[in-house]
Amino acid sequence: MKRRGISVRKFGFHKILLELFSWVFGIFFKCLPITIFIALLYFTFFGVRETLFADPYFQVSLLKVFPKGILTSDEYRDLEREAGGKNLLHINLERVSSVIKSNPNIKYASIVRRLPNELEIYITPRIPLTELHLTPKGESYVMDDEGIVMSVSKSPNYNLIQFSNYYYPKKKLEVLEKYQHDSLKKLPKVLQAFQENDVSKREKIDMISVDHLGNFSIFLVDGPELRICENVKANLLKLGPIANILKTDERYQLAYIDLCLNDVVVQRKLK
Repeated sequence: MKRRGISVRKFGFHKILLELFSWVFGIFFKCLPITIFIALLYFTFFGVRETLFADPYFQVSLLKVFPKGILTSDEYRDLEREAGGKNLLHINLERVSSVIKSNPNIKYASIVRRLPNELEIYITPRIPLTELHLTPKGESYVMDDEGIVMSVSKSPNYNLIQFSNYYYPKKKLEVLEKYQHDSLKKLPKVLQAFQENDVSKREKIDMISVDHLGNFSIFLVDGPELRICENVKANLLKLGPIANILKTDERYQLAYIDLCLNDVVVQRKLK
């Protein structure tokens, strides 16, 4: 009876194993057409891809850059070395973009493939916002609205607003380095409020500076200095009652006008 029990158990195990193999092979044969189809697609895709990559018909023979005049002649040559004569479909657009954006005057670069052999590059230039001074007699840094240094110069460019921050921890910046200070975000608002105010809009700015507390001073051409705080627009409104002072020769005797306090403080120059 024991042997019979053992043979029965063996027979049951073989039956289960047979059913398992039948189920696996059934699934395999059901999926076989799909597997073959996917494999054909895979090899067809990569076969066509390699054929296109090897086809000289798709070699880049024309580079178009919009707008013109931003890239230097050396940068054009670098671009041609990077993309010219290469297969249009095989070009690494991110690499080409990095070559273009090495120019500090370029903010964004959008690159489009035009079949069969053209590469079009659309450039968004950086717009200078101000020229930064970190020391009284140091170098000048032309920056855009993001604080990216576009150029470094020994002499100021007075076509731009002169802006100083002598409290900035770094005293030297490199091209494409970022000036990281909240004053840059506030500067456009200061300029806008200055230009909209009935009194100040008739004045010309010599320089704008920021102190260690983040407060601004606007140095007028022919003086004086206007000290302003958080609410720039409200501060400048206080110029109304003393507007006549700025119209007379008395202005040359003033060191600064402090507009931060509730009462306007006018400080004369020391004799």
